[in-house]
Amino acid sequence: MGESEPGPVLLIELSGDVYTKADTDPPTHAEAIPSDSSDSGLESDENEDVELEETGQADPVFQRQSIRGVGTSWEHRKPPTESQALAALDEINGLLRPKRGGRQKRYKETTVKGWALQQLQEIWTLLNLYTGTKSQVKGEWMEASIQAAQAHGKPTKYAAERLRAKAKEYISSRDIPESPYGSWNISKIETDEGLKQELSLHLQSKGKYVRADDIIEYLKDPEILKQWELKKPISRATAKRWMKKLGYRWVKRYRGLYFDGHERPDVVHYRQNQFLPAWFSLWPFMQKFDKDGKQELLELPPGAQRVVPWFNDESIYYGNDRRQSQWVHKDASAIPYAKGDGASEMVGEFFSPDFGYLRSLDGSTTARVIWKPGKNRDGYFDNVDFLKQVDLAMDILERDYRGMTHLLIFDNATIHLKRPDDALSARKMPKFTPQPGKNWGVEVSKRGPDGKIIYGPDKKPIKIKVRMRDARFNGRPQSFYFEEGHPRAGTFKGMAIILQERGYTDALSLPAQCKDFKCPPDVDQCCCRRLLYNQPDFVNVKSILEEHCERRGFLVQILPKYHCELNPLEMVWGRSKFHYRLNPPSKKEEDLHQNIINALEAVTLTEMRRYVTF
Repeated sequence: MGESEPGPVLLIELSGDVYTKADTDPPTHAEAIPSDSSDSGLESDENEDVELEETGQADPVFQRQSIRGVGTSWEHRKPPTESQALAALDEINGLLRPKRGGRQKRYKETTVKGWALQQLQEIWTLLNLYTGTKSQVKGEWMEASIQAAQAHGKPTKYAAERLRAKAKEYISSRDIPESPYGSWNISKIETDEGLKQELSLHLQSKGKYVRADDIIEYLKDPEILKQWELKKPISRATAKRWMKKLGYRWVKRYRGLYFDGHERPDVVHYRQNQFLPAWFSLWPFMQKFDKDGKQELLELPPGAQRVVPWFNDESIYYGNDRRQSQWVHKDASAIPYAKGDGASEMVGEFFSPDFGYLRSLDGSTTARVIWKPGKNRDGYFDNVDFLKQVDLAMDILERDYRGMTHLLIFDNATIHLKRPDDALSARKMPKFTPQPGKNWGVEVSKRGPDGKIIYGPDKKPIKIKVRMRDARFNGRPQSFYFEEGHPRAGTFKGMAIILQERGYTDALSLPAQCKDFKCPPDVDQCCCRRLLYNQPDFVNVKSILEEHCERRGFLVQILPKYHCELNPLEMVWGRSKFHYRLNPPSKKEEDLHQNIINALEAVTLTEMRRYVTF
């Protein structure tokens, strides 16, 4: 049988779509598939097409063609696969929340701005609803687009249709949407990096308190306007927006953890080469806790003792420190509040996640110190007072917490780092031996039997000179003063002779110190003072606190500078102050004291353990 001639082709238009059929019979209304933008049967039509494809019953004779700007074929209306949507969603996440790299959990500011950012956020919402495990419309492309459009304030079917088209366009091309409106409405500060840098430098020159008006005044100069191709000065509203673009924000007072200085070379060196190696050498012997505060199993090697870390810190509670926000009835009148901070008390505490606050087993003795700071009150908590508290803590540990190795951990504060008066230091050493009849010693404040500084009639500390303690070089003691039998016995030798005894034969030809003690970074032997500063026994001088604790057999660690977040006691303070602020203002010091005690005791041991992230 020969091949038949094709029949005439009839073009039929239904609801804005063109259909072709190799027959003279026009399609029925049921056969006609409405376009994706029609108001009827969108979801049912998609399901019908899928069913026909799966059963192999799709009529190949009908081919749908679009006469609109957007195609309406099945390939156009077909939803993306879950894997395609997840891949695109992951890429959008990277654009909206770019990672900083390393182990940091924070994100960088996105570089996508304006109209494009809005489009990506809408597509992100659609893909999230379409693929989310907890989404009620998971796998339902149509319903997901409707909900996404509604979430962005566009509750029309046309908006949902356009959102589906934009999402599929992004999935196929992965191109960031470009604004069809051009760049006329983009701020000058976003397009001109030079202007942005110039304004940043100008604000930095204004000191601590900067204003949006500083930008306005700067741009009032005709020469400046001409330089940056601006037609007129900016308004205050624009200046406020520019302040945000420059990284500023309007806040009552910025409070939070102080991070500046984390990457200073000396801080990094101490953290990486001293603190962390010492900590991780003890970490396997410490008790661990899960996120709910429950103890994990601790397996110790035979003969090893459990290491118990005890964190120390101080905090101040103020009488008028109360909640700043509360529910107030609309008919209530304003309530006056007390001015100033009110009376205050400082609390010094030792805390361990193993046992909580440090106290004797019978509860009769505690290492907690409560101090009333002020000139006319208890004075100020100095190194002598602090060592008394440390002695009290060590007494409790030696008596009631035996069979364990105790690690005392302190912040990197001046009171904790104070060195002995006679500690090694090249800071004020003379280069040469003093003239006959004179001598050099370390000048210190005279102290009484109680350790307190003695003041003279002029209300200034009385100064005395003491000999600097002996050093150790190559494992042997070295005195900085001529020994008995020498014609100048007891006289300070001078840096030049001390260095010569250590093998630096050219010490006499070196200056005592470089100008303003600013030594060149690439020279090791530029001056006597720098040579001594770099000697191991000068570098590794221990503080009074470290010597005091180690004499009694306790381990000591000093936290790195700027790393108060490593001390979980900071979180305990925060939780206790939450309870403290629930009380009415403490008008009497007796009330203040009792409120502090109650607030500290309100923090449970389980909560304390949650703050520890070993």
